[in-house]
Amino acid sequence: MLLRVIEGEITVTDPYISLATNEICTTIAIPVYNSEKKIIGVFGGDVQLDK
Repeated sequence: MLLRVIEGEITVTDPYISLATNEICTTIAIPVYNSEKKIIGVFGGDVQLDK
């Protein structure tokens, strides 16, 4: 997943059971660019799918 984000793709994982909450969730990762359109980081987060 991280490799695809570093290559510039927005990435969403398949749903999975979170070890922290025992709930079904997915992870979303989005590349962050600077003003020169170079990737300077990754913004990501988990989303619970049952809420």
